[in-house]
Amino acid sequence: IEPGVTGWHRVYVAMEPCSSFELSFGPDAPAYEIPNPFIDSGDDDRFLQEFFIAEVDLTDCDIRVRPGGSRFWRDVSIRYIRLVPMSAAEVDHHQQVREMAAVARPFAGYLEPCTVAAYWPHFVQLRDHIRNEMQLNALRGSTDVYVHVIRIGCKSWYHSQRVEWDDSDEHYAGWMRDADPATVAVEEAQAAGLKVFLDAGMNATYVGADAHYAAYTSQFARQHPELLCPDRPMLFDYRQDAVQEYVAAIVNELMTRYDIDGVNLDFARWGHREAYDAPSLIQVLRRIDACRKEQERIRGRRLEISIRVPYEEEQDAREGTAPFATALNEWARDGLVDRFMVELQHEKLFQDKSLEHYRSAVANTATRFWGDMYWGSWY
Repeated sequence: IEPGVTGWHRVYVAMEPCSSFELSFGPDAPAYEIPNPFIDSGDDDRFLQEFFIAEVDLTDCDIRVRPGGSRFWRDVSIRYIRLVPMSAAEVDHHQQVREMAAVARPFAGYLEPCTVAAYWPHFVQLRDHIRNEMQLNALRGSTDVYVHVIRIGCKSWYHSQRVEWDDSDEHYAGWMRDADPATVAVEEAQAAGLKVFLDAGMNATYVGADAHYAAYTSQFARQHPELLCPDRPMLFDYRQDAVQEYVAAIVNELMTRYDIDGVNLDFARWGHREAYDAPSLIQVLRRIDACRKEQERIRGRRLEISIRVPYEEEQDAREGTAPFATALNEWARDGLVDRFMVELQHEKLFQDKSLEHYRSAVANTATRFWGDMYWGSWY
């Protein structure tokens, strides 16, 4: 489509509840997936939705639409593409935000290569998808990208030598045979000028889950029921030494095998208190820090440790019944963690939640307090 306009515009697209599609601006630009390959049930909320796509300079630029497809819908019904001219102040703000990310306030994107393979099996290739996502992250102003590669207790979504690979979905198993998603992510992130962190969900065995999720469970979790929480077998019991060794070995493999800038350890995914206490959280980070220091010695450069923790109330932190908030004090004091995030999804995002106890926990240390990677935008 030749829009016949010049200058910066905000671009919107309205569609009926049919298949997703891709839209790009020019022949070599990355594609935006509209609305999202994961939404494919045709629910009522997809009737004539308008989606904001991007802010873009349309001077000498065409708009390219590529019909996609999902598991249920085949037809694409685009009602209109709306172009809204941007004022000089809006264009200036667009540029300032990206300059701020580059210089003063880094911004991390997030990528799950495994998920797309399951939802768009016939239309996406591993490297094409990851390259496109990295280019989109660069356009959005990201400086870092967190690439989800494992949920500890599950099969791996990278070419692990410690954990068997995930073969629960035929399409993703094909991706795994084609290439290592972690290797591809590192290569494409570096090509896009981005730092890359490999992201691990720190506790999810899926033992006792339905058949779909139970297929993810690793052999280690199946073979060692004594290491699971008695009342919640979906979780490893971090208070056991063997669990800490297993976790540290997996994180060490990520730091050893890939040319990454760091790892993100997401404890907020399934951060139930019964699986942890403060001493176990401190000890497992000491094990990981020892691996990190060895890799830094070999590489001659810094590897960052990022942490995401579940929100705990300020009163619980004062009373010593908040294991993550308590551990954070020692993590920061001893330099075990470079940056951390507090999970603020869903209803927590919109309530008056104090973050003062987190700020004070890292005061006068080098540990940086980041905003939550999700910020309630998962849906």
